[in-house]
Amino acid sequence: DKKCQEFLESVVAFANANGGKIFVGVDDRAVVVGFEAELMRLGKREHVTDSNEVRDLYLHFLGKFIAEGVVPSITPAFVWHAPAGLPVLEVQIPRGTEPPYHLYENNRFVLRRGATDRAMSRSDLELAFRKMRGADH
Repeated sequence: DKKCQEFLESVVAFANANGGKIFVGVDDRAVVVGFEAELMRLGKREHVTDSNEVRDLYLHFLGKFIAEGVVPSITPAFVWHAPAGLPVLEVQIPRGTEPPYHLYENNRFVLRRGATDRAMSRSDLELAFRKMRGADH
């Protein structure tokens, strides 16, 4: 779906830039909305009732989603928060060590500029490939 695609684009964009953080459970206006209903659906679908186990399961699925959707693979760190009792997941994307990164599904290369993700230009890609070759030599 569109939100999943946007999430992976942000992962790729941060990996191609200086890294960054994505907050699951915070809307585009920086309002904490949580995602308790999604966690509850996951627990019900997987027959898990313990909230910590559900969160661990969510991290497993999210990590797999990122690993399968981003090339080369990148490993984020995860930190749970609970402002006002609502679950929020901080996904910490490191600056990639093997740029340029792209989306597996459509081979799209994305870069973070300011607060937006944008397609990498030819010059962005050339620079990333030069850096990559320079690191190999």
